[in-house]
Amino acid sequence: MQESFLGQWDPDIPARLIQARARGHQVMVWIWFGTAKPDTSLLEGAQQQLDTLELPERGDP
Repeated sequence: MQESFLGQWDPDIPARLIQARARGHQVMVWIWFGTAKPDTSLLEGAQQQLDTLELPERGDP
């Protein structure tokens, strides 16, 4: 599995993992929030985008 990470890890910032499966791929995205009370609309929007992500058939270049 390929991993990509941008930025610095800060254990004091709450994070949530969202994931989606499409055409044999599994996409996982960590979202970090700058406050103790995360904005759930950001999570919902990101999940919707992942759920509608068009990926090539697994094995295709």
